[in-house]
Amino acid sequence: MPFYVPLGIRGLVLHLGGLTTRRFGALVYWVRTRRRPELAPVLVSRDS
Repeated sequence: MPFYVPLGIRGLVLHLGGLTTRRFGALVYWVRTRRRPELAPVLVSRDS
């Protein structure tokens, strides 16, 4: 998936963490997208 190429292993781990623990993962993604707007496409692709 091209979305994870710029993020590398760290982004993939964060994505898998979000899938494993949805409620905590969603909170982490929300905070990270607030702090780092470049991660917003990952949040969108995860929710879609």
